Amino acid sequence: MNRLKGLEFWCLFLLMVNMATAGTDFYFRHLTAALDPYPQGHKVADVPGITVSDSPEESGKACHLVRYASTNCGYCAPKYSQPWNELEKELTDKGCDSIIVSPYSSDLPQENGTPEQKMAGVSAQFIRSTGFNSTPTTLLLDRDWKVVWAHKGVVEPRDSQQAKNSF
Repeated sequence: MNRLKGLEFWCLFLLMVNMATAGTDFYFRHLTAALDPYPQGHKVADVPGITVSDSPEESGKACHLVRYASTNCGYCAPKYSQPWNELEKELTDKGCDSIIVSPYSSDLPQENGTPEQKMAGVSAQFIRSTGFNSTPTTLLLDRDWKVVWAHKGVVEPRDSQQAKNSF
């Protein structure tokens, strides 16, 4: 009987520790999500790297639409990407470039017919200045590589409209 009581105690104790750990994890995830890593006007290092076609990234564009995405990211899948595709099309029609960056060059999403530049090699300066840590992340940068609009997560139609209004 004593053994059973001891087992009950340890199960209850471990359950409480697990709940405390889950609560702490939840708190810190929301705390970091609330921080704004890309404030308006934040300067990002320009000339991010080498494209998949082994050429340097084009310069002199009106703005730069940068998406951090991966084939391993479920929320980067085509079924979630329609507002992103529309935003990309509209901004590239206005003279902006579209750049896709991925954690690994083998993770680059498949091209969907738009004129995006997929970066095979990205400079360490660019990665340090963006601080990408979750996919998908979208940045709209002006001609001088300063943040105009930023969004973490799936781009929804209202987010897309905000980005268009920012430029």
